[in-house]
This record gives sequence, C-alpha cells and structure tokens, in this order.
Amino acid sequence: MTQGSQFSLDDAGHARITGELTLDTVTKVFRQAEQAAAQGQHIADLDLAAVSRVDSSGLALLLEWQSLA
Repeated sequence: MTQGSQFSLDDAGHARITGELTLDTVTKVFRQAEQAAAQGQHIADLDLAAVSRVDSSGLALLLEWQSLA
C-alpha cells in the first residue's frame, strides 16, 4: 500500500519530503515544488530523513533537481 507524500519548503530554502517518493507520488511532489518555485522560492537543501521508500522514479526526480542546482 502506498503512503502519501508531502513536499514543504520554508522561507530559508530548507525543503523536506515526507512519506514515499515513488511512481505513485513523485508527480505530486514535483508539482508542489513547482508551485514553490513559481512563488519565487528556491531549494537550498533537501531533507529526506522522513522518506520511507524511494523507487527509480523518486531517484530520477532527485537527479533532475541536482542537475538544476
């Protein structure tokens, strides 16, 4: 069973992902990050401590973000 996921970003640029980062959730996380970027926020660092599971889709998202940094 897939858990939900959540992306949050504070004013200092500290991003956090909780839950699973999988094929079922990566689109939601990506859209939440896009919304933050559209509001002028940027990711300074990313906390994955609360991520319970990552598959290849999650890894692809992380690699994409790294290539943009």
